[in-house]
Amino acid sequence: MLLARLRAGLRLTPKAKTSTLSHDEVRYYSFADPPGNVYALPDRLAMHKHDGFREQHEYRIAFGTRRDVFDFEHIDYQLAVEGTHQPRQALDGSHRWKLTLGSLADCCRLL
Repeated sequence: MLLARLRAGLRLTPKAKTSTLSHDEVRYYSFADPPGNVYALPDRLAMHKHDGFREQHEYRIAFGTRRDVFDFEHIDYQLAVEGTHQPRQALDGSHRWKLTLGSLADCCRLL
């Protein structure tokens, strides 16, 4: 029911490409056992996170503003050695939207 409501909301958002909607439970990985070929699949990469965040038990929803946003190998990434820190790239804020779906009480609960 949540995804149906989300799809309906995205259809009303001119820039959103509903066909790119991707959702799944987050898979957690360790540096000793990385997620393999997921790095070439942007829609799958968005559903992976380092094992240090496992207690968050995330479910993610992603969509794009371009039809090719999740195309095979259509990504820019850097791999870092465990224990090192890379500077984060700053986003300009244009990727954030407010999408109003109404009450979610009939399809969601807070844990």
